[in-house]
Amino acid sequence: MKKRLRSDSGLIAWMNQTTRPLIALDPRGRVRFFNQGAEAMTGCHPEDVLGKSCEYRTETTGSLSERVLAALAPPPEVFAGDDQVVTTHFIDSRGRRQTLKLLYFALRSDDHHVSAVLAMQIDEEETIITRPAPASQQFHAELSQLLSRRESVQRQMQLVTKSPAMQRVSAQVDAARSCGVPVHLQGPVGSGRKMLARMILTVEQKQFSPLAVLDCRSLSRIDFKRMLDDCLGFAAEADDPTGILFEHVDELGADLQSHVLEMKEKRWPETCRLLSSSARDLNEALRQEQILEPLFYLLTAFVIEVPSLTERKADLDLLIQLFVEQNNRGRARQLSGVDRQVRDALLAYSWPGEARELHETIGEACRVCEETTVKLEHLPFGFYSGQQADAALPVQQETFRPLEESLNAVERAEIERALAYAKDNKAKAADLLGLTRAKFYRRLEALGIESE
Repeated sequence: MKKRLRSDSGLIAWMNQTTRPLIALDPRGRVRFFNQGAEAMTGCHPEDVLGKSCEYRTETTGSLSERVLAALAPPPEVFAGDDQVVTTHFIDSRGRRQTLKLLYFALRSDDHHVSAVLAMQIDEEETIITRPAPASQQFHAELSQLLSRRESVQRQMQLVTKSPAMQRVSAQVDAARSCGVPVHLQGPVGSGRKMLARMILTVEQKQFSPLAVLDCRSLSRIDFKRMLDDCLGFAAEADDPTGILFEHVDELGADLQSHVLEMKEKRWPETCRLLSSSARDLNEALRQEQILEPLFYLLTAFVIEVPSLTERKADLDLLIQLFVEQNNRGRARQLSGVDRQVRDALLAYSWPGEARELHETIGEACRVCEETTVKLEHLPFGFYSGQQADAALPVQQETFRPLEESLNAVERAEIERALAYAKDNKAKAADLLGLTRAKFYRRLEALGIESE
């Protein structure tokens, strides 16, 4: 049935006076009508939302009006004429989660174009027959429900924690925030270690916290010392807590490791949190004598293992939806999500670049998409190249023995070969292998190698 937006004074008076929440949007998604029922429902004054755009994204931070505008945003398909019933969530002025069930009507003009969208709150027991909601709307509702349940700092960072692996990380982050010991984040590059570091450091009710990131892999010795000195100076004068993150700390040279230990003992402000990250287990670096023992024990007082994307498959659907919605900010044509073919392709991919690669892939697709749904033709070339690399990998049934056992076997063979060449002269054998005599003797004892 064709619906028209009437200007009848009686209808307008009823819309203003009824306690049932009613909101009207123009074709560009801007709020044009916001009655007293809507004000009572949201706690938001009409002046704070009238004339402003509703963007289809999950907004769990920002001002009350920003959160309400995001919660009231209809699925983009409504502006194409599809009526929809949507369940959405928002955080009210008291920080509590509110659930809304809204019916959206597309109102058409005489030329059959949608001239306005009317949103009306309905009760849970009210049954409205509409078309089944597409998957993207279901993920949107699930995402808003999940994030609105989170403690405020995790809402702020929009941490998706549907999978058991990320639920564990979430609990560890909360525990790390409540204590002041150094924290080490161990996980693949691109898995979100830096975001988690910011969450650990963030003070309640503050949107940003100062976190200095020192890349131990790329900074020269001089630049590292200079930056660390500057960061400690800033931290000493800051009113709020600060933090320093040593990224790729397992690649820090021995002399700089000693420098960090010296600074921690002599100059480190109590209000400056020490955090570090690495892609590999620091226990392995310690075994290989690539990290000083005192620094190892300093950094690993609290270790959080960050899972790879393949370990958090249950989060993928919501991450895809979240990244699409993040691209709706300031966008004229809003996106509802990705179609089924795109979702299947994204779920099947191995994501060697982790969540960062997923975020960049969706961002590139959204930039070229001029529809309401991302389709296969919008995915970037780099994604298809990665798909081909996945397909080219041979499927093999391999058996493996423990890595340490394999390494010990190789090491034993090399040591025995060096001893044989040196005619059991341990000093010469150690020199051949590039080891100090003390380390050579320790390896002989550890591997149970006996020689004359």
